[in-house]
Amino acid sequence: MTEAELKHQRTMAKANYQLKQMEARSGKVNAEDVAEAKRIYEALRDYKIPEPSDEKDETPAPKPEILLPKMAQDEFKDVLEDLTMQRHEAHRQMCLLSNTLADYPDDVNVKGVVDEIEAFKQQRNALGEKIDYLKANHRLPAETQTHTPLFSDEAQTVYLDNLPVDRYELNKLLKDSLMPMLSKARKNATKAKTDVKRLQYEQKAVKLELEIKIARSKLASMS
Repeated sequence: MTEAELKHQRTMAKANYQLKQMEARSGKVNAEDVAEAKRIYEALRDYKIPEPSDEKDETPAPKPEILLPKMAQDEFKDVLEDLTMQRHEAHRQMCLLSNTLADYPDDVNVKGVVDEIEAFKQQRNALGEKIDYLKANHRLPAETQTHTPLFSDEAQTVYLDNLPVDRYELNKLLKDSLMPMLSKARKNATKAKTDVKRLQYEQKAVKLELEIKIARSKLASMS
């Protein structure tokens, strides 16, 4: 397990634990469910990846650049649309977090929030570079195959705080936006012709599933 994978699992487990706490307050789950979610989160939170036992001092030779095949026009349009949406989402999350800074008292350390804002900024810029590369070469750079979580702890909290407070509007968001987007992402993942596209759609589906779970939990708490 890599550090990125562990961080992603911690984020998902923490979100699930918070959701179970909210669901317990509305009677949707019992105390055992909350305790189990807490146990899983704390186990992941405290887990440390073992250090390699036989480190080598030799500097590894640089890897040759691996070029992915050029895309067909339909695939090019789909990937460009998906990357553009990801860049928009990263920019949106950056702006939402930036807007929260004014809410903190002067004596509160906001370094964690600032770090998250910077991370989203870097993510937005990296996606912009991939879009430029895609337009110029009709293919994605090989490093695009790596997994990068898009939904941090702070971003989840901001997302929850910015959901509609009106029950009708929240239900409309679920039915008219989030659910159709999830269905489309899952469908695209099964139809993807390359591993890169499949991974992109799977990542998008995981994020949407979490957004829907948070929105449904808030909707249930309004009952």
